[in-house]
Amino acid sequence: MTDADFDFKRTLTRRRMIRIVISINFLFVLGALGLWDQAKKHEAAFRAALSGPVVSGIQLWIVGSTIFATVLLLLEIKRQYGHTRLPNQGSTQIAIDAALVLAWYVTLLAVIAYAFMLGTGG
Repeated sequence: MTDADFDFKRTLTRRRMIRIVISINFLFVLGALGLWDQAKKHEAAFRAALSGPVVSGIQLWIVGSTIFATVLLLLEIKRQYGHTRLPNQGSTQIAIDAALVLAWYVTLLAVIAYAFMLGTGG
């Protein structure tokens, strides 16, 4: 296996990881917004005293995975525009990943603003 083959496989793995992590984050947000019927699940978790650890775990996942996806994207941008650029790789894939991460940040800021407005509403 040549260095170019190894670099190409690493690039595909990073891109898949970015997309998988951000997709899972969007699923968490959809679940938190109540698009699924979770009233009974939440009540059962509250009675079993699991709601605190579950909420804390999701918060840690959201923060950690956002940082992880951002670092992976920055590494890909560095590799793409650095000195080790592969000749057959275009910048279209990085643009898609960057748009996905940007959409995640916008969604995250919108959810935070919504939660802040709910908290200040009384």
